[in-house]
Amino acid sequence: MSSHLKGRNPLIRGAGDFKRRGMPYGEAHKGFIPLIRIHTQGSPYGLHTVDFDCVSPKGIRVYTYVLLGLICFWAGCSLGQEWSENYALLPGATASDPAFIDDNPETIGQSQRKKGSGSPGTDLDIPSEAIIYLPEKKSIYRIVIHSKNLEEFEVHAFNSRGEWNKIYDQRSNKDRIIDIRLNKVVTTSGVKVVVRRTTDDAARKRENVQIRRENMQTPDGGIRRGRYRIFVTGPTTALADIAEIELYGYATASP
Repeated sequence: MSSHLKGRNPLIRGAGDFKRRGMPYGEAHKGFIPLIRIHTQGSPYGLHTVDFDCVSPKGIRVYTYVLLGLICFWAGCSLGQEWSENYALLPGATASDPAFIDDNPETIGQSQRKKGSGSPGTDLDIPSEAIIYLPEKKSIYRIVIHSKNLEEFEVHAFNSRGEWNKIYDQRSNKDRIIDIRLNKVVTTSGVKVVVRRTTDDAARKRENVQIRRENMQTPDGGIRRGRYRIFVTGPTTALADIAEIELYGYATASP
């Protein structure tokens, strides 16, 4: 035991306190359940105060009933909540690729690249996007994306100022069906998936990025070996293959 606990400072209060009061700890607390409380406020000796106390079995039962009641209340609310219809299938909904909202997981659409400068070297980091516009604003809490190669992405919502706000991001993914539950309900008329990385990016990079030696012809017809240069002939990231994007709210929620 640390020297800080040897009688100089009553950091630990327990059986000794009861003995000094003429109350043997075992007798005074017979039938009680030990309870340890650790105070987070540090002592002058750099230690934390530890209290040994007791609570009756009745007190434990009360705490247990309260905790179980809260758990049952939460579970009842969750189980009783139903999802709305898939808003992406509403009449009037549109998408950057119609396959995203055709209710057929066998048809595969692709994200589209944002318009860049036209220079492959300048536009290397421009991501692709998959966009859905709804006929009216809806309160969205759940988003389901069916994709076989989507790995890193963001989800944005269209706001009343005509701008996109990021509402979710995922840095890694291995699932073909990505079921997203937002931290809070978002009311919007548009949802955009911004693709940052796919599982096909490495293959696309090997295809469109080449390292070649830049040789030169000498006046006498010979070849002088030049330095290596990197040639970028196309995008270095692949498009996301997306079968469906589903948008849900709560069945009882108002638009």
